Amino acid sequence: MGKIREWMYGWNPEAGNGRGRRKGRKNRGWHTMLFAGISAAVCLCSGNGNVYAAQGGKEVVMDFSDMVGSTDDIAGGTITPTLAYAEEADLLRLRFQTVGYPERYYTATVFKDAEMKLEGYQGIEFHVENHQDLPVRMNFAFTMENGKTAAAGNGYYVRLKSTDTDYAKVEYGCFELPGKFNGTVEIPFDVLKYQELSVNEVVMDRIWGYGFICVVQEDERYDISLTGLRPLTRQEATGADTPGLLVIQGEDRALRCSVGESQTQYHCEVYNMLGESEDAEAEFFMTDTGDIGENAWITGDGVLTVNFQCEADVLEIGARTSDGKVAYKQVELYESWTNITNTEGGYSASIAKPSQISPIDANADILRNPVLLRWMRGILAGFAVIFMFKYRMARRKYRRKR
Repeated sequence: MGKIREWMYGWNPEAGNGRGRRKGRKNRGWHTMLFAGISAAVCLCSGNGNVYAAQGGKEVVMDFSDMVGSTDDIAGGTITPTLAYAEEADLLRLRFQTVGYPERYYTATVFKDAEMKLEGYQGIEFHVENHQDLPVRMNFAFTMENGKTAAAGNGYYVRLKSTDTDYAKVEYGCFELPGKFNGTVEIPFDVLKYQELSVNEVVMDRIWGYGFICVVQEDERYDISLTGLRPLTRQEATGADTPGLLVIQGEDRALRCSVGESQTQYHCEVYNMLGESEDAEAEFFMTDTGDIGENAWITGDGVLTVNFQCEADVLEIGARTSDGKVAYKQVELYESWTNITNTEGGYSASIAKPSQISPIDANADILRNPVLLRWMRGILAGFAVIFMFKYRMARRKYRRKR
């Protein structure tokens, strides 16, 4: 998606956009130090979800206040979102739409200038609620000290934590949230890439800003709420190399034969958030056999059998590992090309099923009908008599002329 924009114009604590500078400290008594310690403990345990201590002991504050939407010209494909911020809940509602816009992709970004160090942290998480039934596409990005933009990279995965925990793959610069998704998104720092270079040599020691990238096509709407933004320590973060996503590998289509059965083999792999996979042992099953009955089935080791009598157009198979991971895959049924091919002139070259072909001897039964045969013999004999009579008359006439 290219570089979003230069998010950071320079950190100026006197202008009010810096939170890290503290006034010079004076010598304090033990009661002052005790009060400070109690206050810090209250902040960490108060449940507002904004303040967390890194391994180095320094507090890091991340929230949605003072976020600004993109303001680029719409002709460039970037549009300005509508932002509504609720300070008491640190909730940011982000909305925009492209109804009636020309056909293309559009990008809306929200960002915040904030210099901070993230040493000791391993990832970022935030809670998001999709208010629509349709999926939405987004990404999270940092503006780095070197001026580059780092976001979850293509081919990697982020973790979606809701009722059903799953991974979402990053493609074309975004990952997809399902319709009505209401859960937490976790992004390990190990899956970040510099957008300008498409490499993952990102060092998260210091950042100069952070924000969100939202992408839609024409005639779409976007409506989400964001809360609970915070960095994750090594103990809290999911390791990017931890296997977590089960995927069924194999053909997307299976043959429905004219006669007999077809068989298609499937197997499972488990992926981590870096896009690396390894083979996984899983038990296969059919998700719904109500409409297909005994005309399609799958063995526990992944052999899908489809009988020629199966009338379904799509089958869904599933797999489950011993540790509870589950995956599903839809398989489309297709006919053999010999049953659907036409000639260049548009004539059907298909081969009919045996049940559609009448036996040849059945077509010849009419020629063995005794009544018909007698009539045919009589007609032939009549033609023979008439022919001989005409022949004799013509012969006599010829002789008279001579």
